[in-house]
Amino acid sequence: MDQSPFTDGLTKKILYAGKCDVPDFKDGSKVIFHFQTQTIDKDGELKDIIDDSKKINRPMEIILGKQFKMPIWEECLKSMRTEEVAEFRVEKNLVDAYPLVSKSFREFAGISQNTKKGHCCGMMAYAEGVGHSDLDNLIRLPSDLAFTLELLKVELPGEYEKESWSMEPEEKLKSIPELKNIGNELYKNNQYEEAGKKYAEALGRLEQLLLREKPGDEEWVALDNLKIPILLNYAQCKLHQKDYYPVIEYTTQVLDKDKSKWGNVKALYRRAKAYVGTWDLEPAQEDFSKVSELDPSFEKIVQKELKNIKALQKQKDDEMKSKLLGKV
Repeated sequence: MDQSPFTDGLTKKILYAGKCDVPDFKDGSKVIFHFQTQTIDKDGELKDIIDDSKKINRPMEIILGKQFKMPIWEECLKSMRTEEVAEFRVEKNLVDAYPLVSKSFREFAGISQNTKKGHCCGMMAYAEGVGHSDLDNLIRLPSDLAFTLELLKVELPGEYEKESWSMEPEEKLKSIPELKNIGNELYKNNQYEEAGKKYAEALGRLEQLLLREKPGDEEWVALDNLKIPILLNYAQCKLHQKDYYPVIEYTTQVLDKDKSKWGNVKALYRRAKAYVGTWDLEPAQEDFSKVSELDPSFEKIVQKELKNIKALQKQKDDEMKSKLLGKV
């Protein structure tokens, strides 16, 4: 088809007409699409390819109405049918945010290496760059861009599971006990790795919510306390997987936060087991002893564990003697 005007600073050329009618692009819909980005020279010729999501088989996803950094893409996509492929040529003043969008996409797609991470605004990007030479050049020498977009799918609100970044704070808070319950069910079925992922996701969302509050305030303390049972469950999953150092880290966090007998006993026992796994036998013995002090009902279990530590210590000492004798 011939190239035709679309809106000020933007033209569209349909390469493949696609199927069905134009989807219902409601705010909150997830739009999934492939894109290829090329620079355009002063004569209107297509030049360098900057990004190509199809080449790495990693489509782009955006949520409509969420203040996407480059709203011109939303306008382009809203003109398309499912499976349509179209080329959009956009003047440089409408795509000045593209280097930041591209940087985020490369991180999302896992193709960034040794790049700068964290928050990066337009002024900082111009002064310091974004860690990719091609994008840094585009920041300093802006160019009109051509986007070849292929609309793969539009999912209406409620048709897809929201990712954390697209959730409102209230939605995140509501999702945390749901994730914990899913993790608990997976744990009951001995699916420790999958359960751990759910606990980790819940903890990640709690951390995001904590960043919105002032440390020490009532709201912050309430959110911080929600982490305790999830950290304990996550530690138990890691213990089953024999991944001992995270167990020590998470249980220590619980001991720092929770002064109750319930929290202390569970955290101390799991940390002690992890210390045994890392052959740190002295702190393991100390933790087991504290467990029996806090809860005498654990006395028999603790004595059995202490006996095991004694045997391991003897084994460790014997191995050390053998090594020393071998050097004589």
